[in-house]
Amino acid sequence: MVVAGLAATFGACGDDEPPTGAGLSAVSELSGFSQIAPPRSASPAEAATSRQLAQALADGIVQSSAGAVSPQDSTCLVDDLVGHVSASALARISASGPDPRALPAELRTALVDAFSRCLPDDVAKRLATRFDSKDG
Repeated sequence: MVVAGLAATFGACGDDEPPTGAGLSAVSELSGFSQIAPPRSASPAEAATSRQLAQALADGIVQSSAGAVSPQDSTCLVDDLVGHVSASALARISASGPDPRALPAELRTALVDAFSRCLPDDVAKRLATRFDSKDG
C-alpha cells in the first residue's frame, strides 16, 4: 500500500503492496477537474479510495513521528487530504518512490499545506523540508 512507498520518505516501516488504482487518473480527468484537486462529486469508489490512500499516508506519518502526531492530528490530515487532493494524486505519492520531490509541484504544495493545517509545527516543518515545495 502507500505506506510502503512512504516508508523511505518518512522512516516508517511497511511492506504492503501499492494499491491497484488503474483508472483513478481517468476518473479525475474525465470529471473535468485537475489531477490534484478532487472532483466536486467523486464516485463512492473514488471517495473510498481517496480516504484509504490518505489514511495510509497519515499512518506512515504517525508511525515515523514517535508519538508527536495524535489521533486527532491524523484524522484532520486524512479529512484535509480527502477534501483537497484527488485519489489519482494521492496514488501518485506511492509511485514517486522515496523522493517526494519527484511529485508535481502543485501536489507537493497541497500536501505541505495539509501538513501545516493539521500536524504539530515541528512535524509539519520537517515534512515541508522533505517535500521542498518551492522547487518544481
